[in-house]
Amino acid sequence: MVTSPLLLPEGPFYLPDNVPGWIGSGKDGSFVLLSAALAENTAAPVAGVHVGTVVGEALAADSIVLSNITLSGDLAFYTNVGGNSIMGLWLDGSSGDAALLAASGASVDHYINGTKRLDHAAAAFAFQEATTISTTAGDLTLSPAANITSARPLVLTGVGPHAIGGAVAGNVQLRLSGDAGASVAVAFRIISTLNPDAGANAFGVDFSPTIVEAGSGTHGIIAALNVAPIITAGGANVTDLVGIDVATFAAAATTTRATGLRVAAPTGATTNYAINVTSGDIYKAGTAYNNPAYVLEHWATGKIVKFADRDGAAEYQGLRSLSLVETFAREHYELPLLALRPKGGLFDRGDMLLASVEESYLYLFDHESRLQALEKKLAA
Repeated sequence: MVTSPLLLPEGPFYLPDNVPGWIGSGKDGSFVLLSAALAENTAAPVAGVHVGTVVGEALAADSIVLSNITLSGDLAFYTNVGGNSIMGLWLDGSSGDAALLAASGASVDHYINGTKRLDHAAAAFAFQEATTISTTAGDLTLSPAANITSARPLVLTGVGPHAIGGAVAGNVQLRLSGDAGASVAVAFRIISTLNPDAGANAFGVDFSPTIVEAGSGTHGIIAALNVAPIITAGGANVTDLVGIDVATFAAAATTTRATGLRVAAPTGATTNYAINVTSGDIYKAGTAYNNPAYVLEHWATGKIVKFADRDGAAEYQGLRSLSLVETFAREHYELPLLALRPKGGLFDRGDMLLASVEESYLYLFDHESRLQALEKKLAA
């Protein structure tokens, strides 16, 4: 038994093929050149190289094997870095783990064909080129302890389905699901700052899907955006439950038009609607079209009290004579009350139109009274 360092003679030193070179007094490790190929998970262990059940990839003929056959013994490679031994490769005989290691502040680099493809440093995993991460079978799951953060745009390609936060659905290209938690009230939020070039459009969210109809049959609904929330009733009181909520925002002084919700009518169908309300009504500030009513109140009582809060009530001066209305219409080509809201929209101009309808009935009431008085006079 050799108990002191063994000095080999100068010049080449040979071990025959398939003859292990032992390391350790108990033949704990060995190195050998195997002349024949070795099958994957070979059932025929090589004496002095393998023990027990062999787990490993297939080896080609004339492969060099380094083996530690001591139970739970590790295998390690060290190098001198600045006067200190730094482990670079570690095979853990207890757990079966394998590790590539780098010194503090350094990285583990992966090279293919002489080019660095991956730089793995502390808290950084940097591919050095465009890279595809894929699976040949099954899912690819990311399960971080905190958030998944992308400093660049996240692009999902392919036919899908794609899912974030839950299981995919066969007919959904992108699905956001999962329990947002008790303290979270927003499932999807965009807080990006957009800086479009001059002359370019900017959209916080752009829904521009290409939807191809089936070659035959009938589609129930085709929609670029479908809003169908499912609300589970609880004990809390809800002030406003809204399908789509467009909050007020301030436009720059140089803006020509600012619109909360803009809708253009489609074309090509038998009937085309810009807005089609299938049930319910259209409301402004929580109320439907408000018949001004103050016109009738002023006519009946000579003042406006009950309906003083209605739009236009403070400006109403009472019923004009028909001759004044005719003169105004000939000069301005519109009715006096509508002229109070020259730039009004559906609701503001609509209220003025209803006020004008109320005045029209007052003129009819007056004519009816005068006709009845004239008929009585003629009958006498």
